[in-house]
Parts: sequence; C-alpha cells; structure tokens
Amino acid sequence: MKLRLGTRASTLAVTQSTHVAEALRGLGHEVELVRITTRGDRMRGSLTALAGLGVFAAELRTALLTGECDFAVHSLKDLPVERVPGLVIAAIPEREDPRDALCARDGLRLASLPSNARVGTGSPRRVAQLRGIRQDLEYVDIRGNIETRLSRVAPGDLDAVVLAAAGLNRLGLEGRITEHLDLLPSPGQGALALECRSGNDEVREALAALDDADTRVAVTAEREMLRALGGGCAAPIGALGAPAMSPGSGGSSSRTVGAGQPSSHLSAGPARTRNGRDSDKPHLTGGVYAMDGSRRLILSISISNPEAAGQWIAQEMVMRGANDICDVAATRESRLEDFHQDRVENTQQDIFRDIHQDVFAGRALWPRGHELRNTCVFLPREEGSLSAALEAAGPQVVCEPLIRRRTLTPTGDLTGADWVAVTSARTVDTLTELGWRIPDEARIAAVGGATARALEAVGYTVDLVPAGSSSAADLLSVWPEGSGRVIIPGSALSSPELVNGLRNKGYDAHALPIYTVDPVSAPSPNLASAWHRGHFDAVIVTSGSVTRAIDSLLGWPSGIRVLAFGQPTAAALADLGVAAAVSPGQDPASVVRALTDLLTKGQA
Repeated sequence: MKLRLGTRASTLAVTQSTHVAEALRGLGHEVELVRITTRGDRMRGSLTALAGLGVFAAELRTALLTGECDFAVHSLKDLPVERVPGLVIAAIPEREDPRDALCARDGLRLASLPSNARVGTGSPRRVAQLRGIRQDLEYVDIRGNIETRLSRVAPGDLDAVVLAAAGLNRLGLEGRITEHLDLLPSPGQGALALECRSGNDEVREALAALDDADTRVAVTAEREMLRALGGGCAAPIGALGAPAMSPGSGGSSSRTVGAGQPSSHLSAGPARTRNGRDSDKPHLTGGVYAMDGSRRLILSISISNPEAAGQWIAQEMVMRGANDICDVAATRESRLEDFHQDRVENTQQDIFRDIHQDVFAGRALWPRGHELRNTCVFLPREEGSLSAALEAAGPQVVCEPLIRRRTLTPTGDLTGADWVAVTSARTVDTLTELGWRIPDEARIAAVGGATARALEAVGYTVDLVPAGSSSAADLLSVWPEGSGRVIIPGSALSSPELVNGLRNKGYDAHALPIYTVDPVSAPSPNLASAWHRGHFDAVIVTSGSVTRAIDSLLGWPSGIRVLAFGQPTAAALADLGVAAAVSPGQDPASVVRALTDLLTKGQA
C-alpha cells in the first residue's frame, strides 16, 4: 500500500517521520514524505481553534482532512487532548525514553553543578522540580531548537540545559547527555501519535500495526489526568504511566511534601494503588509542584482502565488542594515550536483556570450548580474552549460552523501605520495567507486575549490588550488619548465602533477590509433536523454574520432562547425581530453564567 506521510520540513519533524516511514516500509508499504509548507487554507483558522494547536499542526491536520496526505506524525506531549472531528490517532508506537536529560559542561551532573550555575529550560514543570532539588541554581528561561539550546552550553552563557531525552536520542545527540534526571515527565513525553482520517479504514489498519498496547495504555492515562485537571501549558504538572512492577516492589500511594521538607523527586518507578495492592499491574504516577520547589503532591494508582486512572488522580488532586500548590491551569505564550514541534495556542485547558480557582476554594463556579443538565445548546462554531466550558456546566453542546472566511483583494496595505489594531484570530490567519507582516515599527493592539495569543503564535509582540472580555469597547477603554495613523485590518462586515472611537481619541484611524465571511452552502442534515424538531433549548450567537447565517439557513423556531455576544450582535438579532439576552463578556465563564441566567429564568 502507498501511504503519504505529511510532515513539516524541520529537522526533528522529518527525523521522527522518517523513523515511522522506515517501520512501515519494513511491513511492505510504500511511504512518501509530503512536506506540508502551504499556508492560508481556509480551514486553518478553524482547526487552530478546534484543535488547540498553532499554525503548523493546523496545517498538517488541514492537509489530512483535505486529502493532501494520508497520515501525520505528532509528538504526543505537544498534542492537546481535544479530539478533531474526522481525525483519529490510529497508532501510538513504542515509546522512546520519557525522561528529562541534563546536558552540562565538563560532564557535570546536577549534584555537581556549582552554586549559582545557570541552567536553561523553557519548562515550568522542570524548573519547579529542579528547585526542589537545587534551590541554589539560577534557572534561565530559554528558547530555540535543540541544537540552538545545546550551543549555549560552554563555551556559551549557560552551564547546562535540560531537554527531553527522546528528542536528543532521535537526533543522534544522546552523547550530549551528562545525566538522566529523576523528574516526573510531561504527559505523553517520548511518545509519538500517528493521526489519520477516521473514515480511512485502509490507512488505519496499516498504521495500527505500529501501535504498542503498553504505550497506549500509559499515555492515555497520563493525558486523561491532564485533561481532567485542565492543566495549562505552563502548569508544573507531570505524569508517567509505567509497566507492571516486579513482585515485592512497594511504595506509597501518595505523598505531599511541604515547605522545609526534602523535595527531591519521588521516583516514577514502583508505586502502589490506593490500598497498596495490585503492584503486578501497570500504574500511573502524577504530580503537581510549587514553582518555588517548596511543595508537591504526588499520587499513584494501578491502571485497570487508563481513563479511570487518570480521572481518579485528577479528582484526588483537586480534593487534596492541588491549586494551593500551583496554578494547574497556568498558560503563557507557547514555545513548543522552538523544538520544531507544535505550538499550543488557546487549548481547552485554558477554560479551567476560572473553574479550578473556584473549585479549589470550595465555591461552585456556576451560579446555581446543575440547572443546565438535561438541556441542549447549539453553538455555531467549531468545538474548542467555549464548547468545553459549556459542557463542563452540564448541557449537551452541538457545534457546527455556519459561516466560512473568504479572503478579499485589499485596496491598501499596512504601510505607514503607527498602530495596527487586530480584532480577531481570523484576521491573523488572513494576514498570514496574504503573506503580509505587520511593520516592525508599528505597535500592535489586540482586541482580547485569544487574538493576542494568535498574534504571538506567529511571532508578534502585542503592545496593548484589554483584560477580561473582548470587544471594541474594551479595547477603546484601555487605548490612550493620542495621535498617529491606526490601520485596522479585518472583516469587511466589521462595525465602525473601533474606527470611530479611535478618531474621537485623536487618531487617524482607518479600517482595511481583508476578508469577509459567507454562510455555508447548507447546514448538515442532522443539524437541520434537530433544529426544526425543537431539539435545542438555546443558541449562542457570536456575531452579526452568524445571525444572518442562522436566519438564511435555519430560521428561528419559536421557543428557542437566544444568547448574543455583545450589543452589536444583539442589534443584528433585533433587526430580524429576534429577542436575545446579552453575555457581558466572551470568555467561557461569562458565557456560561449568562446562559445559566437565560435558561433558568426562562424555565422559572
């Protein structure tokens, strides 16, 4: 069978893909490496939000869905836990070394590094554990690919760097390792995921021959723990699923280390379950760590069912105060692309920040608990952080986009801008598709956090972004009085609110339409049937464009409750004679609270 393997052109991506290709060739298949370098496919922006991945992984997944390639290879630790509809992880080959590795000058080990030695790593998980062992070292936040990081060790400016052993091994750089560290690794570290279209049975069968059952059980448990915790990309969380232990091995089912107690890491080796038995089964060890190294919480359980094991550890961590130890949902600008891996943008894990802050404090996140159970909500966009937050509150959520982006031929450009204001992630996608770069001399404003992350994901530094909800009014509220030329690339259908508001503040502001959105040709038959049967209790309308798409494609059944994103969307609905409640913010927690109010008041 001939298989087309989609890969990025980076050294590590090609190396990993070539390793998989050789294994498949050994099974009699013909494998062609297809380098995916195209940008701007109209699906990419949707996939970025849907999958929680940056541009590179989204392009790989777009290439899969459009048939440009038959399967792709991902580093599993960098692959968010959300599933992409239409795609499936068909195989997880035998895992490489999951450990972290120290690469130090002069063959030094961690214990022999001199006091105040500079150790480079971009991972908060590693720093938190290392500080528990060596408080006297200076930990330096670094970026760059593996070779670049190694080059900073003597005769560079660092005494050591910490990297994943798997990446070093795959690149033939294992000779640079001076010590394998006793740290709990990132969930999925060292494992690869072979992803293909779920409906391509022939490819799935071919890839399944490379699946390693023990590795799949282990990483499934690890990733389920991460999913259930809602761990963010900057959260100091580790997990490792391990094979069955030899008879007679022992350990502790859990350990919490407080300030002043020894903090060297509990080995991820032998451990027992809650009752100290079942040591002949594979087991999962998970840990959360204080960033200053003072405390940690480590739990272990035998794995009979990998999903159940991961969920149990996450639940136990919640009950035992994990968020008092660290912010388990912490996020920041991802730097995973520095390893030529996938860049994480706005993952499902982001939504748990508010959830866990309240849960760990003993408060219910949602206003009245479980009133949204047994309700069904239609969200006319891709699955992602918002749909996950809604489902966490109780309702069934059906997601299906009703609009699609279409790039225009702009009548101007960004030349001469003192400021460039970006109002959506779609704008970032379109700028990339056009091949435009925001001028280096221009300052950049983003309408909200998700847009700021999309800009940072393609290499920009954002100078101005409002906290909290995302709207033109929010951006105007933090924009200082001044002067200069402001260009606002975006949708041809955008409201003039931002342009007018900036002109009132003294700026020469101009909108620059670079894309528009059109309704899809038709909704799916299942959606149309459910809509007209009155299956939905509520619909969340995210823009005026979505308002018009629903009106033209589906109509408005009597009795459905409507929640609008902001006053402009509510005004578009009012023009069609549709009454709507308005969510005060577009962040998941605000939307869930507004939906709860809408449905409970309507049911009262």
